[in-house]
Amino acid sequence: MAPFFRCIEIGKDLESRHRTPIVSVEMTYQEAVAALHLRKLHPVYLIYGEEPYFIRHLIDLFRKQVSDPAAYDFSYNPFQGETVRPATLINLARTEPVKTGHRLILIHDADRIKDDKGLLPVYLEKPHPHTVMVFVTGKPDFRKKLFSTLQKRGISIDCAPLPKKEVSAWIQKEGEKEGLHFSEEALSCLSELAGGDIFFIRRAIDKLLLYLGEEKEVTLNRLHQVTSGGKSYTAFEWVDAVVEKRLPDALSGLLSVLSEGGAPLALLGLLSRQFRIMAVAQEEMDLGIDIALVGRKLPMPPPYRAAFFKRLSHWKSDEIQTVFGQLGSADSHLKGGRLSAGLVMELLVLDLCRQKEGKCPNYLPDKLT
Repeated sequence: MAPFFRCIEIGKDLESRHRTPIVSVEMTYQEAVAALHLRKLHPVYLIYGEEPYFIRHLIDLFRKQVSDPAAYDFSYNPFQGETVRPATLINLARTEPVKTGHRLILIHDADRIKDDKGLLPVYLEKPHPHTVMVFVTGKPDFRKKLFSTLQKRGISIDCAPLPKKEVSAWIQKEGEKEGLHFSEEALSCLSELAGGDIFFIRRAIDKLLLYLGEEKEVTLNRLHQVTSGGKSYTAFEWVDAVVEKRLPDALSGLLSVLSEGGAPLALLGLLSRQFRIMAVAQEEMDLGIDIALVGRKLPMPPPYRAAFFKRLSHWKSDEIQTVFGQLGSADSHLKGGRLSAGLVMELLVLDLCRQKEGKCPNYLPDKLT
């Protein structure tokens, strides 16, 4: 069932909460957003998961949808789990809100709540109808009484990271909300550059809004200008240096990008994307397809094509195929090896820039050590 229509069904269930026992509901982030916009409120929520952007956005939505901004001092009560006393939460939850329809109680780091007497699970069995109590944590331990009760008597919202295959669609949807229209090349590039970092994507969209003004078309060139952020060396320039086998520039560029917060896996993703495009183009040229026709198929604007083919001239087909094994090895080291991320990337640069005729110097070990 689509999130919106599922939320309508959930809303119907919640409307009868005074007449029937509270039934547990599991929701995704997207379903929770839709339900909150419908203003079908439940007395108890658990927000958890590994995507901080989704958690922060939900907290903001709760504040907007539950509390009257003019009455925050009376109706919005945030706490830290490590310091709050369960009796304080319960007494406040049972106090009728002033100047507003609902009271919002938000508990951060709910896994740190100390409730030796088990007061909160008892309250959760029969919560106050005019109080919305939201527990927030990263990884709840559902073996504990508090979280098992929350799971049974409240709405649990799982803020899991976006699957990689859904990142591009999420970027496009968020852009459309702001009136932005991404070209296919810009969309693919931002997805690779972000590496699943939703905060990075959101910042990029905000920068695009400021940079473009009335213009709403996001091309690859405009994305490059915005995401470079005035850095001394951009991730895109680093990829060019590696592909052109300019070893000194590739090493210094890597150091510059990493020192300014570049994520190694995101850099590896950009590099992989470039070599995938090169592999397809080289294969078609080896089949005798005219270079002009190959160029028209490239996922990039025409002004970039001449430079692309110039970089491609540094590589032969067998060399490009060797690269994918090296990229895969680097990915394994970054995700589970003992070598530091910076060293992995440096060794990869040495291997790629010094590769000749399909032969690799193998500075980066094939197997994890």
